[in-house]
Amino acid sequence: MTDKPDFKSMTSVELEEWMELIGEARFRAKQIRSWMFDKGVSSFDEMTNISKELRDILNENVNITEIKEVNRQESIDGTLKFLFSGEDGHTFESVWIPDEKWRTLCVSTQVGCRLGCRFCLTGAGGYVRNLSAGEIVDQLVQVRKLVPGNQVTNVVLMGMGEPLDNYENVLKALKVWTEQGIGMIGARKVTLSTSGVAPMIEKLAVDFPRIKLAVSLNAVEDDMRSALMPINKKYPIARLF
Repeated sequence: MTDKPDFKSMTSVELEEWMELIGEARFRAKQIRSWMFDKGVSSFDEMTNISKELRDILNENVNITEIKEVNRQESIDGTLKFLFSGEDGHTFESVWIPDEKWRTLCVSTQVGCRLGCRFCLTGAGGYVRNLSAGEIVDQLVQVRKLVPGNQVTNVVLMGMGEPLDNYENVLKALKVWTEQGIGMIGARKVTLSTSGVAPMIEKLAVDFPRIKLAVSLNAVEDDMRSALMPINKKYPIARLF
């Protein structure tokens, strides 16, 4: 994976500051953000309202993360499961779930998982790596391009991996998705599901309190929950509420 800065991992303010740093007007950041998130473009060469000189500078110095669709499965109710690949070839899933009112996207945050919940296929395969902020952001960008009507009304961080075990990248993705006035989705339409990493739940409540939180319990007694979810030995039920 490239060491160049990734524009899909930057907030609008960070993009503006980067443009200013290279002697460009701050409004260029808004143009680039529109190309990336409204039009789903991942190549500077396709950004036709930007000069060739600037496109050349960006091509040399910046990356735009673009995950690739590897496979797609559709269920009888219209649910779509996408298998995406990162630049290093590792794969992860996103699931788009339509119903009468909502079009919900379930997003992954890791390749594999460290927590080893007994009922979870992802954890059985072990942990490989965290997804970058750009890879998390791009799941929403790509799925909006691929589904009927380009509709995603809600996002749940409930796919592969424990979101709070990839805290900094998840937090950055949340900020990019939900920027007021220019974001892709409202913060109140985002739910983060966790197995119960108690200290990070408390940190998230301070750093980004606007989203919804879901705690996966799977049992109401500590002995049973610890047997199913080893993290309960470290953070028992009473610690979560």
